Amino acid sequence: MKRLCCSSNGFLILLWFCALTASAGDLPRPIEPYVNDFANLLSESERESLRKRLRSIRSERGLEITLVTQQQKSADWQQRSIESYATALFNEWGVGNRERNDGIMLLIIVADREARIELGKFYGREHDGNMQRLMDRKLVPLFREQQWYEAMHRALDGFEQLHRSPESPLPVESDSGPVLWLLGLGGAAALTGGAGLVWFRRHQRNKPRQCQRCLGAMVRLSEDIDDRHLDKGQQKEESLGSVDYDVWKCTYCDNVEIIPYKAWFTSAETCPQCRKHTGKSERTPYSPAAGGYYLNITCQHCQHHWSRFVRHSQSGGSSGGFGGGSSGGGGATGRW
Repeated sequence: MKRLCCSSNGFLILLWFCALTASAGDLPRPIEPYVNDFANLLSESERESLRKRLRSIRSERGLEITLVTQQQKSADWQQRSIESYATALFNEWGVGNRERNDGIMLLIIVADREARIELGKFYGREHDGNMQRLMDRKLVPLFREQQWYEAMHRALDGFEQLHRSPESPLPVESDSGPVLWLLGLGGAAALTGGAGLVWFRRHQRNKPRQCQRCLGAMVRLSEDIDDRHLDKGQQKEESLGSVDYDVWKCTYCDNVEIIPYKAWFTSAETCPQCRKHTGKSERTPYSPAAGGYYLNITCQHCQHHWSRFVRHSQSGGSSGGFGGGSSGGGGATGRW
């Protein structure tokens, strides 16, 4: 009897595993990494406008955002929540950079009158409330009026704002003045994770410095003055936002020290010729047959040209031109 129970349990586990596998296989495949309008809510000109903006965001910031519409969830997912469906779709496609996991998906299910903002693991759950306010106050009213195109642009505004300052919550729009309870929660969150790293970096940049030559006190030059001490390549890096330079000058011997701080999020490539972080890339269309695409890169400083092939491994969970990122289920849901 005991052997029979074990065999029965093993069979049930096998059935459960097969069901999960079938569900994953039922998910739609992406047409492209930007706008997958399966529900045909947008005109072709609207799709192209959004696609152009998403390409720019990805090129300038390295941020992968995808917009997805469906009339209804896939067949095997009809009885399951939009939250679990969005997470599964996000991870199946591999939205976002594999190392940073900072991708974002906006999913609209027309028949269910539901939408979901799905965030990559990088953002953590501390941003769910901010995304919920974006959903409730900006997007749902537009969804209710079927203003899909306008809603998607509003969503991109919020996503760009989130990505500019991932270490701190987005500004809170309040109808009744400051929300005092955020002081406690926000303060606790600011001492952990990415916020702690930001604080440490700022502390290192702002702490008093001694001259390495005469041990005298040094002062940090202002942005409009420090460019005089930077070469053209360093100035180009600052203009592209790939590296920020602090210039310190000794008050006694006029010794100058230049300290670089590389940006945490930048799409600029390192040029193999001049070694500056000034390479601007343009990608060729994704080729399913080749399993990837080419990046054609031009250094904005020395004008050196080079290219490299970017391969997407299906075993890594990426498809349709995405970078292999994943989500832990964070985000926000809206209904109308």
